[in-house]
Parts: sequence; C-alpha cells; structure tokens
Amino acid sequence: CTHFRYGGYLTGNTTSAMPEHSAKRKLDALELGDMPPGFRKMKWSRKLAVVEARCLPLTPGTIERGMWVRVKPCCETVKKLCRGDGDGDETRDYAVGWEQGMDDTVGRPFQVGVVSRAHRKSPVVGLSVNNGLVAIAGGRFPTYGWFFPLEALEHV
Repeated sequence: CTHFRYGGYLTGNTTSAMPEHSAKRKLDALELGDMPPGFRKMKWSRKLAVVEARCLPLTPGTIERGMWVRVKPCCETVKKLCRGDGDGDETRDYAVGWEQGMDDTVGRPFQVGVVSRAHRKSPVVGLSVNNGLVAIAGGRFPTYGWFFPLEALEHV
C-alpha cells in the first residue's frame, strides 16, 4: 500500500510536538512588546520558541551575526553600560560611548551586523539601525548603526 509510504496518516501526525492552537493560546497570554520583522508570518509554535528563548541570557558564544536582539528597556542602565561606568576597576571595560540618536533604540529589536571582541573582556555588538551614524560593517554597501556592549542586549 503506497498510502503510508508517501506521507499518510501515521507519518503526518509526528511532525510537531505542540499543536499550533496550544502555542497560540500560550502566546496570547504573554506580553510580547516590539518584535522583529517577519515575526507575524511565523508559525505559532516557532513564535513560541522565539519568545521562550528570552529567559536564556546572551553569551559571547550564542551571539552571532544576523540574529535579532533587543536593546534592554532601561535607558539609564544601557547608558551606564555604554559609557563604561562601573562600580569597581574589575568591572570596567573599554567604553563604547553614547550618542544622541541612541535613545531611539532602547527597548526595540535590531539585527546584529557585527560582533567585535577587540580591546574588551566581553564582545561589542554592532546593530543595524536606520538612523545610526557609525559604519558597523564595510563592503560595497556599508551598514550603519550603533555599537552596544553585550550586557546591554537581550533576546528578542
């Protein structure tokens, strides 16, 4: 019988661990905030996986070019991290700096353009921002945005 060989009833029901309506119900109960482009077009189970990744901290090993991250929502904390203000000498790191246009990025998601580990204990992440003034990635068509320390970012 070819029914079971080419995607019949038994093979069709083993693809997803959670039904889409259950994932939708869980997402409706959560506060999502700003999400990256394309989030509306994802399946409900994929959306839930993205949202559940928020509880995991960003580490130097998990950050990579092309992924979406959110700048932390507390503006004063982000400013302090960018300026390199720390409590002691052991927590201080090379300052990234804070510019006037960086206020607009707080709490919003952006795509990672570059990850730099030069002159710092933890990586500096260049985010692709439309009104950014710093060239974060070169090439034929340079990408502009802002640099942030890894500690100032979180999962989307």
